Amino acid sequence: MCANEQTVKQKRIVVIQDISCTGRCSATVALPILSCAGMETSVLPTVVLSTHTAFPGLHSRNLTDLLLPTVQQWHDLGFTADAVYIGYLGSVEQTELIRRALPLLCGEETRIYLDPVMGDDGRLYSGMDPAFPRAMREFCGAGQVILPNITEACLLCGVPYREGPQDPAFIRELLEGLQGLGQQQTVLTGVMPEEGCIGAAAMDCRTGDVVQVVRPRLPVAMCGTGDVFASAFIGAQMNGRSLEEALGIAEDFVCGGIRRTLGRQPDLRRGVNFEEGLGEYIRMVRG
Repeated sequence: MCANEQTVKQKRIVVIQDISCTGRCSATVALPILSCAGMETSVLPTVVLSTHTAFPGLHSRNLTDLLLPTVQQWHDLGFTADAVYIGYLGSVEQTELIRRALPLLCGEETRIYLDPVMGDDGRLYSGMDPAFPRAMREFCGAGQVILPNITEACLLCGVPYREGPQDPAFIRELLEGLQGLGQQQTVLTGVMPEEGCIGAAAMDCRTGDVVQVVRPRLPVAMCGTGDVFASAFIGAQMNGRSLEEALGIAEDFVCGGIRRTLGRQPDLRRGVNFEEGLGEYIRMVRG
């Protein structure tokens, strides 16, 4: 090694969300994508499900009792994360436990990403506690970056849901409504500014600046795209990409996965073929 060459420490991220054992969502997409972003990945599972919830007859087990003991052991071992990515939490109780656990995981520079997984298409996910949006609203201040979809943003802001296309004033209303929750950046996904387009809008909550990235909308709805987007976005940002660059990388990665899936996978519940795009993703975030 040359005298002026510096060793760059590998970054470590903890993924806190469910494990759906098949179906390409949650931790089963986050771990490979973030690993390809060059990060050491650890997982703190909140719930284990045999499949994701679009499949009938699933089996699940809540892992609430393991959350704090696991984090306490990591803390005792001197484990500190450079980033934490919080996704699906299975109950109001879990939001409180993770809030208590974060100081044990985080150092002064740890970046916390929160995807407030609650619902889609204008309604809460089946079986979710009606009190969950209020608990999640209080929890959002724990994150530096939050990544709600349109439904989740409406639930957090207490405003009626609007199907797309959504006019710019409504998107701005949601971003400004979320601005006071305590985070530094808000990334709003599933934005449809006009017919045939879909993308994401983001606000720097410290300055009020807004950026938006849109792509042609493909005529299909697929499971797990939000998880793929969030993971790709986080990996890009943790590699030093700007807010707008990270949005573009994540959108392109999701769109590429959908295109690879269409016509090659009859059961769309199996999720997005992101795996065959990981080589290109590595080039985008680390090239």
